[in-house]
Amino acid sequence: AKWNQTNEVPEFNWLCELITKGLNMNIYAVIPIRSGSKRFPNKNIYEISGIPLFQFSADVAKRSDIFSQIIISSDSAEYLKLANTFNYTTHHRSSGGACDTTTTEEVITEVIKYFNFNKEDWVFIIQATNPFQQIKYFKNATSYITNEISSIVTYRKFKRFFLDDLINGERKRTQD
Repeated sequence: AKWNQTNEVPEFNWLCELITKGLNMNIYAVIPIRSGSKRFPNKNIYEISGIPLFQFSADVAKRSDIFSQIIISSDSAEYLKLANTFNYTTHHRSSGGACDTTTTEEVITEVIKYFNFNKEDWVFIIQATNPFQQIKYFKNATSYITNEISSIVTYRKFKRFFLDDLINGERKRTQD
């Protein structure tokens, strides 16, 4: 399946469509918020207008009405206590799940095992550091869920340049 280039939400009732396809599943949102950022300490709970950063993404996930559960996974008791004030399900990571070298895949695997998800269930990994999530992005992604695929990756094209491109003389102007 190809991503809907216009990012429009499909016009059908997506939940009814999933049920009629015979998919017996739950859809979970997992938001990993590790406390050990070196470049920007406590970035995941940094407040913008009095709201912790992770809450922007979590709130959009909640308002989408897609997810059976929104799970905040962290190594920090302080972060999890804050997540509880917003009534999210929390997961306290193991010490191995909180290292600088721990991958997102390892964190998600730990969450899946801890909550004993079913094989048919889907997990959306939602980055706390992207406060510009939109409900239509989640709904659009759910429209591609079938028994024939195991994952969906979203991306956004951008016209930024990297320093290596500039050094190698390959950077194109955004006007081009």
